[in-house]
Amino acid sequence: MVFFLSKSTADTGHPFTYGTFPPWLDLQKVWKNITDSMEQKESDSFQKQIRNFLKSLQPKEQNPLSYQLARISEAVQCEPLEAQLATLSMIACTWGIWESAFRKNSRDASKSEQEIRQLALLILPEGISIRTTLPKDSIDHTVEEEHADYTKQAQALLVQARVLIRQYHYQEAGEACKQIIQEFTDAPDILRGEAYDILYKCCTAGLSGYKLPRSFDSVEQLSARAKDLGYDYESACDRRILPAPRRSSDSGQGVCVCNARNDAGSWLESTMPASWEIKYSSFPSSFVHCSEMVRFALLDEDLEKNIRDALQILDTVQQTNHWKHSELFIRCESEKASPLLDTALSFLRSSWTSDDACPVHVHLLDEAKNTAQSLYARHPLFYPFTLNPDSKLSDPLHLVILSGTPNTSLASWLVREASWLLPVLSSTHITLLSPYADKIRNHIGTTCPGLAEQITFGREKSRQTRLSIRGIQFPEMEFIDVDFESPQLSYELQQIEAKKGFKYYVIDAGSDLETIALGTRVRENNIRRAVEKRQIDLYSRNRAVIALRCVSPHMAHLAQELLVPKEKKPGNQWFNNYGFTTFGALDELYSWDNLDGGIFEQAAQCLHLMYCGAAFRPEEKHTREKYLDSYFQSLYNQDSSRAAVLSFPYRLFRAGIVASYWYIQDPDAYWSEPQRLDLSNRLQHSLAKDKKLLPRLAQYEHTRWTCYLISRGWLGFSDSDQAVQIIKAGAPKHMLQIARLHACICSWDDLKALQSSLDWAYRNERSDGLHSLPDDNFSTYYDPNKKYTYFQHLDDESIQKTPQVLRTEWFAVREEEREEYIK
Repeated sequence: MVFFLSKSTADTGHPFTYGTFPPWLDLQKVWKNITDSMEQKESDSFQKQIRNFLKSLQPKEQNPLSYQLARISEAVQCEPLEAQLATLSMIACTWGIWESAFRKNSRDASKSEQEIRQLALLILPEGISIRTTLPKDSIDHTVEEEHADYTKQAQALLVQARVLIRQYHYQEAGEACKQIIQEFTDAPDILRGEAYDILYKCCTAGLSGYKLPRSFDSVEQLSARAKDLGYDYESACDRRILPAPRRSSDSGQGVCVCNARNDAGSWLESTMPASWEIKYSSFPSSFVHCSEMVRFALLDEDLEKNIRDALQILDTVQQTNHWKHSELFIRCESEKASPLLDTALSFLRSSWTSDDACPVHVHLLDEAKNTAQSLYARHPLFYPFTLNPDSKLSDPLHLVILSGTPNTSLASWLVREASWLLPVLSSTHITLLSPYADKIRNHIGTTCPGLAEQITFGREKSRQTRLSIRGIQFPEMEFIDVDFESPQLSYELQQIEAKKGFKYYVIDAGSDLETIALGTRVRENNIRRAVEKRQIDLYSRNRAVIALRCVSPHMAHLAQELLVPKEKKPGNQWFNNYGFTTFGALDELYSWDNLDGGIFEQAAQCLHLMYCGAAFRPEEKHTREKYLDSYFQSLYNQDSSRAAVLSFPYRLFRAGIVASYWYIQDPDAYWSEPQRLDLSNRLQHSLAKDKKLLPRLAQYEHTRWTCYLISRGWLGFSDSDQAVQIIKAGAPKHMLQIARLHACICSWDDLKALQSSLDWAYRNERSDGLHSLPDDNFSTYYDPNKKYTYFQHLDDESIQKTPQVLRTEWFAVREEEREEYIK
């Protein structure tokens, strides 16, 4: 019979598949007519009998045929009843061939196996594998590879389902789970069990939930099936109240010298590799002579003491010329410490007698700055735009910062870092609510005069004089003085919720408990507003992001799963899940692997190596160290390279590329190795395919860089002649570090005018027409063709090599491993 069916298929020249094979369709119609002719009660009873029959097909030990039938029955359970019956009828008609194919030592086994494979393509849902369930002696050498690939496909679908349900997209998540259950019947039980569990949650999500497949009597069957397959959500998640710190897998060994016993030092010690030893000392410089690798961690809460200890260590190194594979980590306020440390490092390098590059690697641990940067890089501000398929770049985004602590450092950095990341969007607004709003405004105004022009205070009218650069949409900023214990806070939150656009809240109330409590109030207000506007059905796609600063890793862990009152466990719907994102915990800042910045630091070093022209020859470590000497020589270089790397998610977003199936609570959505590889490949493909993408990204990068410099206190010249003036007066370039003035802080089009002025200065033409020699001080800017695109092309290489930086190719172990990694 199978031979006849396959021959008929070949004769027609039509590649029939499941759902299109005529005999199967005829049987389906017959069964449909039969079931339609039944009374309702009789029909329900019949359907139940079929379901029970399918469930009774359980695999028996050492019986591959029963195992195969069990997998088939599970796959077809999600199909309509008439489709199930058509498939069962076809199997019954060809039962002899099935038995022959699975019978060991059968003379016709090979032929029968081939026939049922042909039949399987016609009567079984896509994804059912016959080969993997046959006895081992009939499986060829490719089966294990095929099964591994098959499992990966199922895992990819499961990842999608996990993310989609966190985004409250129950229909899409349910479809992904149904596909796993139906098509990947040979996937590991624990994987399929989780798919059943997620499908159960999708089907219990109320009006917006997924419809229960007809093959199941109740949603409880889904939950029971998940447990039958060995999956239990409670045990699968980390349900410890206080999760234990994870030690680093770093294979090196040495001594970590810490100058203080405090929470930061304790967390560093608890995550340190077992092969390392920690020493607490009030005189860390005494360990400079240590023969082992040394990591100096100056983590005292007295930040000036850390600077004094660091200078003492550097002085000891200078006197002894002894420093071997060691690192110096300094907890400090980076902007205040950088000038002193840059000067000390300059003195050290001038007296270094070794032929090697000065190997002093200094890392500044600015807690407030690093916390703000990590939040925006790991939980990007544009996330709400990825939730709503109808969103546009022109839609408003409202960043709301609630700061209740008298230490204004974090609030200031949150505003400053957002100011150069938000221009990736067209319409943005920053509102700061704080009892210390005036103090924060004064601090930002003193540090960043350009930003001060953007800020309005309280309900005053918008300033008439604002910083304006053609083509750059700076975020509007409003600072409001408000007592968090007064009714005014609720009023201000209501005013914000009434405004059009997406909302992204960042909360630091001064203590973890106060922050969490304030976060619940913000979520309450957010949902009330949706109910009042009768838009609760759209709440999932317009749901506000709420990020809580929790210093304690344990508090942060619990806050992400915070229980809604009267609920038995954290839910998966908008009304029983606060959906908090947490940031700034000790493990994020002071764990062993994150102390130097982790992937951010490695990528920043790669970016610097790219600018230096270093090739992908990481085995030449000595050469790489020489290039990196200039990176560590200037703490400005570190800050600018790190900032560029932190903006990569925004650069990708501008290119129309976002991480695949991610959710805001996942800190590694853009930074895990698989995601970076995927993103880099997609960007590389887009750059090759769309030749207009490079200039678009170059213009965006100029905007980002301009806003970044303004956030660091820099200003532009009022006209390009001032740049000519300073170079003629002896300045080496078109900028003044001492005054924080840069000629390129201007519009994209004005970059051409700037080069034109500098080019004219190079030509040094006399007004009387007589010949004059060019001024070599301006030779960099000379353009014989007068196109004046020098400044506009400065970032081209950085953009083109973003994929390589994402892959951190400069740090691959060997060339052949790099090539394999790229493949």
